Amino acid sequence: MSDHGRRSSGVFEAFGVVAVGFALLLAAPGALATFAVAAALGLSLDLGQRWTFAVASSVMVLVALCAVAGGRGFMRYLTLSLAVSFVLLVARFGFKAEWATEFFRFYKP
Repeated sequence: MSDHGRRSSGVFEAFGVVAVGFALLLAAPGALATFAVAAALGLSLDLGQRWTFAVASSVMVLVALCAVAGGRGFMRYLTLSLAVSFVLLVARFGFKAEWATEFFRFYKP
């Protein structure tokens, strides 16, 4: 493979990582809610169901915030997503919390 082919492949991989990271960031509130409900009720969900419910509940939170706060609702949702993501990352990698480890395993293929 030529150098150009390797560089363009690396660019697409980097773009993919950024896109997946952004998608995970946006779905964080719904993912946390789905994880909590599944754990509390002892539900056994497959990976597709987990992600579907995470995205659907995130969209519901976004719509609710936009309905209440108008255009500022989206900024509030982004702030909520960043806060939830930050707490999850600190709990998992900073404090090595078992629940955070289980959360990441819950959504890992």
